[in-house]
Amino acid sequence: MPWKSLYTNGFIQDPVEPTSFWLNPFGVAWNTIEASDLILVDKNAKVVDGGPVKLMNTAGKKVNQNR
Repeated sequence: MPWKSLYTNGFIQDPVEPTSFWLNPFGVAWNTIEASDLILVDKNAKVVDGGPVKLMNTAGKKVNQNR
């Protein structure tokens, strides 16, 4: 189940574009996050789509750079 990856790792690989991943945005509390809040980050660590808050934390960049 892909959502399990989101809850245990904080991100999930995009099924259409495998070099991109969905990540919870910086500043949105885990207990309030919804699917529509997630941001899509490309292989260059750029936010390319997603919810209203398009901020990515430093850990999100590190995860993407080390994949």
